[in-house]
Amino acid sequence: MLRPKRKIIISVHGIRTTGAWQKQIASVVSENGWIYYPMDYGYFTAIHFAIPAVRKAKITWFCHQFDQIKERYPDVTPSIIAHSNGSYIVANALNTYPHIRVDKVILCG
Repeated sequence: MLRPKRKIIISVHGIRTTGAWQKQIASVVSENGWIYYPMDYGYFTAIHFAIPAVRKAKITWFCHQFDQIKERYPDVTPSIIAHSNGSYIVANALNTYPHIRVDKVILCG
């Protein structure tokens, strides 16, 4: 019997947090057979958000992280859940890097 293709969920937290919600959903996501990648770019202040070069660096960081996941699982198209600044990062990455393809996207806040 062939194993069905696994799916990937990437999560990206928001501003002024390290994404406690990502840890809270980890067991539910994993128990349902998904490969889970909670991306943590560190604590990001409002001052950081105000600096365009810092915002751009996080978008580039996301792209590199995404590329590493795709290298490991080339036949799987990830889905993404993002909150707040994570939504900003993901939306801009999708707009800036046309090679980033996703299955489904949930943007919050």
